[in-house]
Amino acid sequence: MTKRILTSIIALLLISFFFPWESKAAEEGFFYSGQVASFRSRMDAAASVKAMKARGQTAFYEKIQVKGKGLYFRVYVGKYASRAEALKDLARLKEDKVIGDFLVHRKEGVLPRQKREKVTARAVLDRPERPVPDEMRKKKPEETGESYLDERKDRDAEYYYILGIAFDARGKHEIALKCYTRAVEKDPKFAAAYNKRGVIYLLMGDSDLAIADHGRAIDIDPNNGGFRFNRGLDYRLAGQYNPAISDFQTACRMGIDQACDALRRLEEKIGKSKAEIKDRVETKDKVETEAGK
Repeated sequence: MTKRILTSIIALLLISFFFPWESKAAEEGFFYSGQVASFRSRMDAAASVKAMKARGQTAFYEKIQVKGKGLYFRVYVGKYASRAEALKDLARLKEDKVIGDFLVHRKEGVLPRQKREKVTARAVLDRPERPVPDEMRKKKPEETGESYLDERKDRDAEYYYILGIAFDARGKHEIALKCYTRAVEKDPKFAAAYNKRGVIYLLMGDSDLAIADHGRAIDIDPNNGGFRFNRGLDYRLAGQYNPAISDFQTACRMGIDQACDALRRLEEKIGKSKAEIKDRVETKDKVETEAGK
């Protein structure tokens, strides 16, 4: 009996030695992926995923409930068998400016087994050369500028919106602005496109145009707290603190944590300013009183 057990153990050891993939069976059931973005809006997350897929990347998003912060939609790129493989490939994508900063996460799921075609030397020699498609010969979007948009006329609003997000992620804000403008021209009720364009106007320092665009987004979708938070930022930049406080308060009640923080900081700033003004007035009165004695 003991001899039979010993024989079985030796057989298992030999199998695991000569067939190492069998010992990895316990590791199946998960993969590694890179988190590249996080949004409060499902629409923004879906648009980001579409933009990544349009650039040939494997992408998906997940709904995550963050303790103390609320609901977020995280965007992931890639599915890798190991953390080392994920880090190497994601670092390459970052260097190529396909993605920005990233975090590697271990996710539940099974990687699909890839079928490898048996390739022989003769097959390689006999393989005909494939012509390069004209689309592949074109320059990259950032090298063509506005002409890139001119080559893609008569697309729908969602196409230009996704394209705007892609340019925006690369810091090409002027081209992204044109994309969002085309999106709202195609669909005047596209609240998310107005919101994105308003954010770019805010980055450019044009608070009036930013306020106008975020106002349009709010008119279309009044229950979106993110739109109200962004308009509050516009008003704060313009020095219009009362409407900024009103928007921050509304967005805070809607569950936008950043709005609550912005409201607190703005109220502290206003309180400090009032205290400084009061102190200056009291000091001036005191000086004038002493001078009149």
